[in-house]
Amino acid sequence: MSKDTTLTTREKEIIALGVSVAAGCQPCILHHLEAARAAGVCSRGTTLAINVGADVRRAAADAMAAWAIDQHGTIAELPDEWVAQQGVVRALVSVAAAFAVNSVGEFDRLVNEARTSGATDRQIEVAIGIARNIKSVAAEKIEAAAQKAIRKPEGHVTEANGVAAGFGCAAQPKPQKTCGCSTRPVG
Repeated sequence: MSKDTTLTTREKEIIALGVSVAAGCQPCILHHLEAARAAGVCSRGTTLAINVGADVRRAAADAMAAWAIDQHGTIAELPDEWVAQQGVVRALVSVAAAFAVNSVGEFDRLVNEARTSGATDRQIEVAIGIARNIKSVAAEKIEAAAQKAIRKPEGHVTEANGVAAGFGCAAQPKPQKTCGCSTRPVG
C-alpha cells in the first residue's frame, strides 16, 4: 500500500472489489474484478479483496442477528408446522431482506418463491417498499458514522466517496486489457 495519503488505482480497485462483495452487487463485482485486473492486480490481490468483503458481510450479518436477538429477549421455539403456516409472510420477509442486502440472485429466486407461496404482486411491492425505506435510513446512519469517523461535516464531498471523484461503478471506465498480474497491457 502506498505510504502517502492517496491510494493508487490498484489499491482503489482492490477496495472497490471487496466493497462490491460486501454490498452484494454482482454487476459491481464484475466491473471491479475486470478493472482490478486491468490495473495490474494479481489473482492473490483479487482473492484477498473477495475474501475480506465476504468475511465482513458475514460478520456484519452475524453481529446484527446477535444484537437483534439480544434486543428481542427470549427467543421462542418455532415448530415446523407453525413456520409452514407462515408461508406468505416468511416469503415476503425473505424478499425484503434480499432487497435490503442487494442480493439480486437471491431476490429473483425469493420473489418467485413468494409468488409460489401465494403472495400477490402488491404484497411483494409493499414488502420491497418497507425494505427500501429501512435501507435508506440505514444508509443515512452509516453515512453519518463515516463522516464522524473521518471528521468531515455531513454532505462534504471528497475523493472518499469515490463516485464524486470519477471513480467507482457509476464512472464505468473501460479498463485496459492486461495479463492480470502486471500492469503491462496484453495483446
